[in-house]
Amino acid sequence: ISPLAEVSVSGGVVTVKGDIWPFNLNPVIFELVDPNGKSIAARIVSVDNINPQLFQTTLPYKVFVPTPARLVIRQDDDRINGLFYLYSQEILLNP
Repeated sequence: ISPLAEVSVSGGVVTVKGDIWPFNLNPVIFELVDPNGKSIAARIVSVDNINPQLFQTTLPYKVFVPTPARLVIRQDDDRINGLFYLYSQEILLNP
């Protein structure tokens, strides 16, 4: 997954790319979350099959001071209510 954990990002856009293997056909959600749990940016990416695949998306953000954030990637379960997959890592957002 790019960006790597604990990397510093600037310019107002985080480009997220890597490999993902969806567990079902539910969308994959990419989100930046601040230390207080507030969503800074989110993107919903549709999948059309459950084969491993490359992805790339962007998360535009706006901060005025360096802000630690958690990049969260998740997918809901299609059979029961709740998450099926969750991945997260910390990054630093700069203006």
